[in-house]
Amino acid sequence: MPVLLRDVRDARPTLVLAGARDPVAPAGWRAEAARLLTDGHAVTVPGAAHNVVTTAPGPVARAIRDLLTPDDEELTSCVSETPRSGPLAAGSAAS
Repeated sequence: MPVLLRDVRDARPTLVLAGARDPVAPAGWRAEAARLLTDGHAVTVPGAAHNVVTTAPGPVARAIRDLLTPDDEELTSCVSETPRSGPLAAGSAAS
C-alpha cells in the first residue's frame, strides 16, 4: 500500500498521472494508488517520464479534461451557461 494514501478517504475524482518511463512512481504504485482512492483514475502517458506535466502538456490536459468532463455535451453546456463579463459580453470585438 502506498504510504501516502493509507489514510486518504476522499470521494472526489482523483487523477494519478505519470509518464510510462517514470522511474520515481512505478506503474504498480500508480495502479495501487488509484485503486485505493474512492474515485481514482490512473493515466499513463506513453513515452513521458516523471515530469509529465511539463513535457507532455497536451495528453495531461486531455486526461484532466476527461476526468472533469466525462462527455462533450456536459462541457458544451457548462461553457454556454457560464456568465460573461467585460467588453465581449456585450458583443463588441476585442481591439
